[in-house]
Amino acid sequence: MIKQIFLDYKLLKKFPGFCTRLEKLLFTGISIQNSLKIVLKDETAPFYKEKIKAIQTQLLQGQNIIQTLPILLPQHLNFRLSSAQHSPNLQLFLKELALYYQTKLKNIQLFLQQISYPLFLSALSFILINIFVFTLFPVYHEFYQEMGLTLPFTLQVIINFTSFIKKNFIILFFFTLLLTTIFASKIHLTIQNLLYSLFFSQNTSDLIWLLAISLQNGFSLKEALSIIEPSPSHPHYTQFQKFKTKFIQSGNFTSCFTTYFPISSYYQELLLNSEKSTIFPDTLLAVAQNLNVQEQQKSLKILKYIQPILLLVIGLLLFLFVYCSFLPLLNSIESLTM
Repeated sequence: MIKQIFLDYKLLKKFPGFCTRLEKLLFTGISIQNSLKIVLKDETAPFYKEKIKAIQTQLLQGQNIIQTLPILLPQHLNFRLSSAQHSPNLQLFLKELALYYQTKLKNIQLFLQQISYPLFLSALSFILINIFVFTLFPVYHEFYQEMGLTLPFTLQVIINFTSFIKKNFIILFFFTLLLTTIFASKIHLTIQNLLYSLFFSQNTSDLIWLLAISLQNGFSLKEALSIIEPSPSHPHYTQFQKFKTKFIQSGNFTSCFTTYFPISSYYQELLLNSEKSTIFPDTLLAVAQNLNVQEQQKSLKILKYIQPILLLVIGLLLFLFVYCSFLPLLNSIESLTM
């Protein structure tokens, strides 16, 4: 699972560069097949070469480049482009896709930078707890026994707990292994969804941005909705299908969209008043970029609270350690010397 997430990250990291190189080659007049051959020749990563070869094969089978692009994207970001039989301006389409996914990649990298320190603190806390519980507390137990002192209640509970784990470690290990095996698929799916939602989440801004890119390149709204249709594994798949069905029936984009993808009244008015005009693609793009900034700030704001909370937890653990061990010991020694 971790390996797949790492591979998906590498795929996403390479995609903007692929689109940019392909767009530049097409701009010089080189055919799509020859452009792919040049890109393939310069590619150094074996796994990415296989992806490009798969695109070449599908092109020979009659598909176009837009239909094959999902091969180069992580499955969680995968959009089925099967309804896009052509692009009115393929070079511009690739250029805008490169810009979008580059922004997406920067957001993920910023998230990783912000979460690295909280993860370090969490790992440190886990190590400290294990050192205290399984190494230092038994030493205090022996010391109390040698001194003929009565163990404090809290310390006695912790020592009894660690003794139980040590004595029944094999049984507990196999019991945990059995439960993990029984619920493996559910556990795997839950953890996978959690990790993908953290690192590869696609919000409302992503959907609007991709719609804007499609409209700017000459597609109609109905064609655009087919172009960026998410795969069934995508978390917004059901919402998108309901929105698409309602839009096809009514033809009113803004009211249908905001029913399933709520946005502020300000953005609703912007979209509603430009929906029937030529500036609609530009308005969509502006709204998407603003929403993207807001969503990024919201994520970073949440992460800012994690660090002080973790520091508070570590401080509380250290206080409990002192309270459970050092203070009773000092009080006992003081009573013996009096």
